[in-house]
Amino acid sequence: PLVFTHHTRFADYDHYLGPLAGPGAALTDAYLARFWSACRAVIAPSSDLAVELRERMPGGPDAVHVIPTGIDVDAIRSLAPVDVRARFGWPADAVVVASLGRLAPEKSPMTVLEAIAAAAAIAPRLRLVVVGGGPSEAELRARAEVSDLAGRVAFTGRLPRLDALAVIAGADLFAFASPTETQGLVLSEALAAGLPAV
Repeated sequence: PLVFTHHTRFADYDHYLGPLAGPGAALTDAYLARFWSACRAVIAPSSDLAVELRERMPGGPDAVHVIPTGIDVDAIRSLAPVDVRARFGWPADAVVVASLGRLAPEKSPMTVLEAIAAAAAIAPRLRLVVVGGGPSEAELRARAEVSDLAGRVAFTGRLPRLDALAVIAGADLFAFASPTETQGLVLSEALAAGLPAV
């Protein structure tokens, strides 16, 4: 029997197709419906995605099952936290907000920068470390140079997973703005590292 794990809301990536976004989304939906109909079961990593899939399943809602992707909580908790304050020349009493993920439009990293800019106006100790890379990185770096964020935002670029999580563990808060997640593993990872997630 064929079992498929569906972890991506493909329609949230249609902006990469430019003028072909509409036809591309229609073709993708048609293909998925046909593919799902050949599956004995479709696995969704979260209940909200399962609801979406059940509404669209040609074979009926009973074919969709929720199995969350697990994380190794103990391994994350055992990481030595990396304090980035000294590395980026920030004051020792800076409140470090961390963000981790692919820097791309569908992940809404600019929302995090704008939120930090707004919050820093009333909480000047705030700093943001952005862990990750992607097609929006240059635009985000340019935004971080504007006066309301200048000196408050640091970019690490892509890091190996455990190194990235160690940076997260050394922060005070975790910020996440992606509306496209099917589970949002990075939220679970941040919580496992002991950070409140915003």
